[in-house]
Amino acid sequence: MSGGAGPAARHQIARAAAGVLAGLLRLWAASWRVAGATPGSPPGVPPGGPAVYAFLHGQQLVLALLHRDQGVVGMVSQSDDGETLAGLLLRLGYGLVRGSSSRGALSALRGARAALADGRRLAVAVDGPRGPRGQAQPGVLALSGGSGAPLIAARCRARPALRLRTWDRFEIPLPFARIELHYTPIAVPPDRGAWADAAGALERALSDPSAR
Repeated sequence: MSGGAGPAARHQIARAAAGVLAGLLRLWAASWRVAGATPGSPPGVPPGGPAVYAFLHGQQLVLALLHRDQGVVGMVSQSDDGETLAGLLLRLGYGLVRGSSSRGALSALRGARAALADGRRLAVAVDGPRGPRGQAQPGVLALSGGSGAPLIAARCRARPALRLRTWDRFEIPLPFARIELHYTPIAVPPDRGAWADAAGALERALSDPSAR
């Protein structure tokens, strides 16, 4: 007689855990004081209009909580870690596109394009699933340039916060932290030959000198 829970039971446990964690994160984020931009109101984007939010991996927790319950579509990998994140994002009011540059790239691209065509806002971590930190991958430029949706660099800074010694310097604000939120529109020309300049502008907009 084998021990341990079966796949269905493990799935139910994971769903329940995601629900509890999402509730705790909502309470935690409610204690933050947000300065700078208003979450969900980037410049140059009509209310309810599509956009591509580009951000760095290390800030995904803060930005995900700031943009909860706004119908944003998150791009999440098909890995085991991605499965956990997907369940959490659903409970924070996000839509999902599954896949990444390293796995399920084609299905992710199709889903992302469909979301933008439907007028949704798409959130993409631009420095890849494994880095290098701060280096924008070209996929986000293709999504914006191909769809005509504005590309918005979303950057935040939390004080006080813990910053882990991981490749992405993952940021965890403490309760009652002050969060500075910044949006920067990035022009993406139709000519792909000029996308290197757009990528450079995106990386500069996402760079925070005070975080170095």
